[in-house]
Amino acid sequence: MDRPTPQLRFILAQEMLSLLRSPGQLLAGSLGLAFILGTLAFLSILFHESSRGESSRNALSRTNLAIPSNAKNPIASLPLPILFNEDFSDPGSGWQQVTSPAGETRYQNGRYEITIKSPNFVVWGLSGRDFDNFVMEVSGHQEQGSADGAYGLIFRYQNDQNFYELDVSTDGFVTLGRYQNNTWTALIDWTPNSAINLGAATNHLRIEARGPHFVVYVNNNPIGKVDDHTFTQGDIGLVAGSRESGARVLFDYLRVYNLPELP
Repeated sequence: MDRPTPQLRFILAQEMLSLLRSPGQLLAGSLGLAFILGTLAFLSILFHESSRGESSRNALSRTNLAIPSNAKNPIASLPLPILFNEDFSDPGSGWQQVTSPAGETRYQNGRYEITIKSPNFVVWGLSGRDFDNFVMEVSGHQEQGSADGAYGLIFRYQNDQNFYELDVSTDGFVTLGRYQNNTWTALIDWTPNSAINLGAATNHLRIEARGPHFVVYVNNNPIGKVDDHTFTQGDIGLVAGSRESGARVLFDYLRVYNLPELP
């Protein structure tokens, strides 16, 4: 099954980008400030999806290795200390709460809710905490939205142009990528995986980040591993996107564990 060409990407708190349906047109806004960037070059620079970077992906110097489905979690039996435990019961715990014409992030009934108000947008919120080597896990589900909506987590966030992102889609795909200086690079390209629960079902996402080594799990199943040396520490966040307005994703049970460097 081919993954449809995405028509969406970014909002971060006060900044938003929306791809128009006409190829090569990009609408960017920052709290009401909008401007048109009308070239396909900008399109390939400012949006991160698998459709945007075959040549840049092929030029990467990195390792990208799938993990066998029967591989064991190497940290499952380790008594890792918890660095951050978030159940979203306290609206004052520090996560961004932002409302804009395109989307909203907020605490809602003991969960973190991301709502897409305008079609073809992605919305995210940050925790305001800094981590380097860690295991991060969170449960999420799309309560309403398109059949191929996506949601996930952001880590080692530097600013709105530099971070890593792990996403799953409601139609059963997973990806891990790096956004660096306005350029998106898929480290693990959109890949279908039977471990992903479809539709509105809950998925448990986990990323292990130890130095440049990343390992991805979905619902406790190993999905893939990859090395990337670009960012060594940064903030964490939660993200959701949809082609349709009215999409809503809920997150809960977020934990960050300490993962020391290997000797």
